[in-house]
Amino acid sequence: MTFQEIAALVRNSGRWGVTLGYWKNNQAEFVLN
Repeated sequence: MTFQEIAALVRNSGRWGVTLGYWKNNQAEFVLN
């Protein structure tokens, strides 16, 4: 899964996107911060 896909999930899926973000923490730091 790419950074862009994670960013889209966080924007579109709310809490589920954040949960996925924690799972892919190394890439999602930029989204969550």
